[in-house]
Parts: sequence; C-alpha cells; structure tokens
Amino acid sequence: SMFLPVRIGSSSNWTTACAGPYGSVHGICGGQLWAWGANLVGQLGDGSTTLRTSPVRIGNSSNWTVLPKKAGPANCAGICGGELWAWGSNAYNEVGDGTATQRTSPVRIGNSSNWTDIACGGNYTLGVCGGQLWAWGRNTVGQLGDGTTTQRSSPVRIGNSSNWTRVWAWGSSSFGLCGGVLYSWGNNPFGVLGLGITSGSTNTPKSVSGANGITDLNTGTYGAWSS
Repeated sequence: SMFLPVRIGSSSNWTTACAGPYGSVHGICGGQLWAWGANLVGQLGDGSTTLRTSPVRIGNSSNWTVLPKKAGPANCAGICGGELWAWGSNAYNEVGDGTATQRTSPVRIGNSSNWTDIACGGNYTLGVCGGQLWAWGRNTVGQLGDGTTTQRSSPVRIGNSSNWTRVWAWGSSSFGLCGGVLYSWGNNPFGVLGLGITSGSTNTPKSVSGANGITDLNTGTYGAWSS
C-alpha cells in the first residue's frame, strides 16, 4: 500500500487517466496510451493477460485523446483520432464488436471517426458520436437506455437527438448531457438517478429536474454529484 502520492515515470505530458474497480489503470501521455495493473482478461489491452507493475505502451498511435472517467470491471475503451477502440472482457458484449470474444488488444468499433466521449459501466458502454448517443453491452435494468432490457453486442442508437455531449456510467446507472440538460437512466438505488424517487429503474433517458447548466459529473457507488 501507498499512503502518499508517488510519481509515475518522469514525463510531464500526461493529460488524462482512468482506473477500473479491480486494479487496472490507463493513461494518455503525449497522445500515447499506457496501462498497468490487473490484466486477467486482457483489460490492459497490451495483447496479453500478464499483470503489469509499471506502465506499458498500448499500440503505436500517438493520437489518443479520450478515456472514460472510470474503466469497466474488466474492460476499457478509448478514442484515438476520433475512432472508438475497445478491449478486455466481452462476456456481456461490453466491447461492442458484435461478438462475445475476449479482446486482449484494442479493436475498432464501427467505422466512424466522430466519437467524442465514452463511458464504461458495469459490463456495458456508452458513447457519443457526432452528437448521437450510442450504447451496448449488458442491459438487465435498462442501463443502455434503448427502452428494453435486451443485451446488445454492438452499438445501438439511443433516441433521436444529435445534441449529446457527455456521458457517465457507474454500476448500472447511466447519465448524459444533451443540449445542456442532464439525463439519467438505468438502475436507481437510493435515488442515485436524481428523478425524485428512491428505487426502481428506467430504461429510457429522463431529464433531471433543476440540473441545467451542469458541465461535469462524478458518480459513486450510491450517489452522484455535479459541477
């Protein structure tokens, strides 16, 4: 255990990082993707299932820009040159490549180069592409937001709007910004969705009353807070 922050490497060009709940970490440094930690099902994306105690570079690109705020339990995704790439466990189709095959290296999802944001929840993924909201993976309580509880092996479009800008996910609770309005859907333990009720779930995005003007959101196990 470390009780004080320790510097990782010597670079001063890190721009973003994310950690999964079971000990995997990804970061972008100078446009390069790096990863370390737990790797039982290839969630680091380095082509192996070997635990890494220091950062290893993932692929050769220097155009990585976006990672989710949190990685999934055993999967991750990122945006590189506007393209969406995903890897790791695929038991619930959370990678989004139309299969349930474990991926130890990043695979490209779809053909678009207009992806701008990504979020990994508990075995499912949300993304924004050209202002449109897309979702795939596990869907037991409607966390994809497509009006069903059907698991999806590749991205499905959610609604008709082209004004989505941000997405967040934690567990099976989902959140997104559309036209400056905060929406939530999926599981609602302890009222985490902010819809004025304390239980149940919803399988389509619902606007959160009084949440206009939000620019960022953090989600915990049983709560969410904004800025």
